[in-house]
Amino acid sequence: MPEAVSLIVLRSEGRIDWIIQHRILLQNRANVSLAAQIRDRLPAGLLLLNASAEPQVEGQDLVWVTTAIPSGASRFIEYRASALQDGRFVNAAWADAHALDGSGGSATQAIATVTLGNATSYSEDGWRPPEWGLDRMEMICDDEIADSNGCSSCPSCSCPLDD
Repeated sequence: MPEAVSLIVLRSEGRIDWIIQHRILLQNRANVSLAAQIRDRLPAGLLLLNASAEPQVEGQDLVWVTTAIPSGASRFIEYRASALQDGRFVNAAWADAHALDGSGGSATQAIATVTLGNATSYSEDGWRPPEWGLDRMEMICDDEIADSNGCSSCPSCSCPLDD
């Protein structure tokens, strides 16, 4: 079945303790009625407040199963989540739809990002860059950057010559 399902995740941010409005639009582009499962991975640092349809919660995943969606029709799922901290939140949603007449299925995904407040945190997965100590100048002595006297072009270099 060609691209039968369109999935759109929309965001709007609000500053009432960082409440994020999520709106998932599922469109049936097929010539037959479909039923779909929508899985939305709630980013770490967000807490589900409420939804237009109660999801099944599986860890960080919110899962909905639709009733029949007629050809050309759309369904919305809306929910609100509270951000527990400032940051950049990357959200992904997947739809897996199947024709009710058994003629096939289609899957798609959508990704949306919202940045709240001071976005210096890496809240989407907890990863942080390593502390390389690159906030201070250090001497680099390397034969490839050294001139014929054994010193690099750095004005403060005092590299020893290799014997």
